[in-house]
Amino acid sequence: MTATISSPVTWLSLLLGVPLLLVGCRHAEAIATPPTTPSSQAQAMADVSRPELLGALTRMIRGAQHVRHFSADEVAAQLGHPLQSNAEGPEYFVTSLPLADGSKFLVFGVGLSSPQVDRLDLEFEPAPGQCPLSVAALQPVLTAAGATPAQWQAPIRFGSVAEWDSRAGSLLITAIVDGKYGAADTDACIQRISLQILGEH
Repeated sequence: MTATISSPVTWLSLLLGVPLLLVGCRHAEAIATPPTTPSSQAQAMADVSRPELLGALTRMIRGAQHVRHFSADEVAAQLGHPLQSNAEGPEYFVTSLPLADGSKFLVFGVGLSSPQVDRLDLEFEPAPGQCPLSVAALQPVLTAAGATPAQWQAPIRFGSVAEWDSRAGSLLITAIVDGKYGAADTDACIQRISLQILGEH
């Protein structure tokens, strides 16, 4: 035997309950499948591939040969990514970019007493088992940017780092590697690159 709904009060309560039921369903669905946020999408797209990294290094070295100091806007344009500014210094702007191999690439604009930054430090934080940039891979970048080939400089003392130095006009380019590597070890991974504007030449 089927029950019939004849009371107006019953009909009214059912009609008012349907929208609440639908809202509850949509809320439960939103909790079960959270939407992708724009920041997570931007983070996924921010990974820098090896060719992009080499291209950015070439542009930064080439651009530094024609300026008296580093500008955050110019470096950001050469890098293809925005920079965070710090008016107090001594690191006047900085950014950290994820590389496609899981490593990190950090850029620091360093100055002594004014925002007119005269040194750019490029540091690598390698992922386990990865080498973001070797000395051998840097040499073609230097050539493409119009710099001299990098020359090995022995560690100053036992246990200190070794350097590979290059010049492009008034720009000194120094690549830092572990001191255990010698002049023949061009596969050595670079820990940091410093671009130092020395002045007129």
